[in-house]
Amino acid sequence: MVISEDDQDFWRRLLAADQVYSTIETDEDTPSHRQLLARIEFNSVLKHLLAKPAALIELIRIALQDPTTRSEALKVCAVLSWEEQQQLIGELLWLSSWSHESTAECQNLVQALPRPWVLGQVEDYAEYLLEENCPEVYGGLLKLSFRLDTTLTLRLVHRAFQTFGQDFGKQLQAS
Repeated sequence: MVISEDDQDFWRRLLAADQVYSTIETDEDTPSHRQLLARIEFNSVLKHLLAKPAALIELIRIALQDPTTRSEALKVCAVLSWEEQQQLIGELLWLSSWSHESTAECQNLVQALPRPWVLGQVEDYAEYLLEENCPEVYGGLLKLSFRLDTTLTLRLVHRAFQTFGQDFGKQLQAS
């Protein structure tokens, strides 16, 4: 999908508004005037982007790949419908499978999706990681699967030992 320059500009405005809101420090418990204006701008831009779900999903997909915009992308992802979030499952599983400042937030989004569907997605992603020989990322996926379903976790552990051998257990203990 090609994202229009107009939609890209709205996304930049959304990021800028969130940056202003997040970086202004106040001495009080109440937000400052600038914070309130930034939050109003953020909500206004978000409303515009929510009316264009296909473009918004592509903008989020791109932003999730960039550590400097990932946090804002996850905030927006959290307000999407389940159907829209499901379109980002590949990115969310990838981000849920390794350690970074937003790992828990990604895992929470995945965990909130409809359980039967997400379990199938995790299992499919695990097979992909086995084929690509990614034991470190696979270990991260096991941590997510443990939060989701014990039976799935046991299946994934069994498959990991079949593929990676006994060294996989040592890698898990080290991480």
